[in-house]
Parts: sequence; structure tokens; C-alpha cells
Amino acid sequence: MALLMRIISALLTIYILIIFIRLILSWFNLPVASRGIDIIHRITDPYLTYFRRFRFLTVGKMDFSPIAAIMVLVVVQNVARFLGSTGRITLGIFFSIVLGAAWSGFAFILHFFIAITVIRFLSIIIARGSAHPIWQTLDYMIAPVAERINRIFSPGKLMVYSNLLIVTALIFAGSAIGGRLIISLLMAVLQRLPI
Repeated sequence: MALLMRIISALLTIYILIIFIRLILSWFNLPVASRGIDIIHRITDPYLTYFRRFRFLTVGKMDFSPIAAIMVLVVVQNVARFLGSTGRITLGIFFSIVLGAAWSGFAFILHFFIAITVIRFLSIIIARGSAHPIWQTLDYMIAPVAERINRIFSPGKLMVYSNLLIVTALIFAGSAIGGRLIISLLMAVLQRLPI
């Protein structure tokens, strides 16, 4: 049983890597006719398509379904790895694994937003303006959260955009640090549950 679980865990690790390659390839306009790319599409698309049907995973132009798909694989992989090493799993450990995977997905989104907020702030500092489509795309992604933060910290008036970006990045960073501490504590408590 332990060997089978280790094999399943290793196969899931390989599949997760293939999905990452598929996602990175989707950022570029490569011809799908390429044999290697076609194989990657055929291996990953059925699984990824299943998650794309959940509309709540798409916010504007942002599609978070691949993150959800990977999180599910990470949960299954961690359960298999745990079963392979210990031979048993409790309900508390299972919930700890699910919580850890959910936090990993959320933390990825937080770190992504920290990165684009800092990049956008630096572009303003080095006077790259707002006309280029890259900066407009970043503004489009940052805007929903930044507008809410502006309403909280400066109700009734508009903050200077560079200041708003700093506050937004700090809130994302604080959420990432605080969230990691809270999730670590919760996971430790869940792992100690006897059931």
C-alpha cells in the first residue's frame, strides 16, 4: 500500500508540472500544431476544462480555474504522500491538508497581486506613464481591489494613485504574512485532532 501511494504521489507531481508547463505555454501565441504542445494539450485539457465550467472561478478577464485544478491535485497528492509514509490518515490531518492547499492557492493570488502592484508602482516612479497596454492591463487587474481600499482609507476622495498602490501592496503583504501565521496555527490544531 505504501509503495502504491508513493507512486501515485510521484505521478501527481509529474502531472502538476505538466499543467504548469501548459499554463506557461498559454501565455505565448505558439502554434498548437506542434507535436509536443499538442500532447500537453491532450493530457491536460480534459482536466482543466472540468474546472473552467465553474463560473465563480472567473473574475473579469482573470481565470482562476487552473489554480483550483492544481489545488485539488495537491490535496490528493498530499493525502497519497501521507498515506504512503504513515499508512493512515485522520480526519484532522485531511482537513489540515485541504486547508493548506486552499491557503497555497489564495497565497499565490496574494503574491501575484503584490507583484503586479509593485511593478505598476515602479513603472510610475520611473515615469513610464499609463498609455502602454501593459500598464492598462495591470491597472485593470488592480482596480477592483484598489478602489475598495481607497473607499476604506480615503472615503469621499481619490487617493494619489502611487500612494494607493503602496497601501494596496502593504495590505496584500500584511494579509500574506498574517494569513500564513493563522493558517499554520490552524493546521497544527487540526493535525492534533484524534479523529
